[in-house]
Amino acid sequence: MNGAFRARPVAVVRDGDRVAAGALMPGGNVVVQWNRQAFPEGERTDNLTFSHYAHISDAEQATGGTVIVNPGDGPILLGEVDDESDGDGDAEGGEK
Repeated sequence: MNGAFRARPVAVVRDGDRVAAGALMPGGNVVVQWNRQAFPEGERTDNLTFSHYAHISDAEQATGGTVIVNPGDGPILLGEVDDESDGDGDAEGGEK
């Protein structure tokens, strides 16, 4: 196997806050787990909340945020989220 079949870490950033974290899957779909603190207190659930989107632009439209994709296998660091970098230093945001 060539190793190209892998998921890449993603974060959903909205208004400067990381509201969800997950993965860009090999087929291009995005799966995230939501940060419960991203919801108003009266709307939070005690259960884990996951969302599955067909592609990055679908995720951005549905979440109202920016999807940051890490080009490597490591986690997305807070500094990368703060400047909305995609992890490669060019600060252009998520991969489309």
